[in-house]
Amino acid sequence: MSLEIVAERDPGFDEPVELQMVWNPPGVTSQSEATIAKGATNVFYQLNASDNAEARTWKITVLGHATVDGGQVYVSSQLADLEIASPFVAGKMQTLVAHPGETAVLTVDLEQLKSFAGTAKVHLLGLPDKITAPEKEISKDDQKVIFDLSVNPKCPPGSFKNLFCSVAVPNDGQTIPHNIATGGILRIVPVKKQLTPVAQAKEASR
Repeated sequence: MSLEIVAERDPGFDEPVELQMVWNPPGVTSQSEATIAKGATNVFYQLNASDNAEARTWKITVLGHATVDGGQVYVSSQLADLEIASPFVAGKMQTLVAHPGETAVLTVDLEQLKSFAGTAKVHLLGLPDKITAPEKEISKDDQKVIFDLSVNPKCPPGSFKNLFCSVAVPNDGQTIPHNIATGGILRIVPVKKQLTPVAQAKEASR
């Protein structure tokens, strides 16, 4: 998730503010630090919960420091609630072989774990350069999501093993981000040229 952190500045103070989590709950990781830029009042701080993070509410706080009159001043935020919730949806990605210059279809099988209202936006991430896939939407009733991939003719061959889906699920006026179907594999294989009968005969005679 992107945790928004807001600074309440005294009039006339516009120096950058460096931020870091005081501690991370078990199973939760955060970026090492973030900076509220000079003159700005907020920044978004990235948090991630692993599969084994306990589903419960934790108290968290963020520590900020800035240069004031030539020295460092440290200020903590208030204690805030961070809820680790069980996921709404999980998924498994099928391995796909695609060819440069052609289209391909990638299927992600979904497992609906908790009901949600409306539709969730799904992005396919980890694609190599020169391959694109449009955003999709799913509901609580969908059992799969299908991506139509466009493979540029200049896309280099190779095996790409870090595909996954980012799913933004609406819940009580908020958006709950999920990363699902991790470890997907996409193989780009050049198309073998079809030889004419004459060329096949020449190839066989070599």
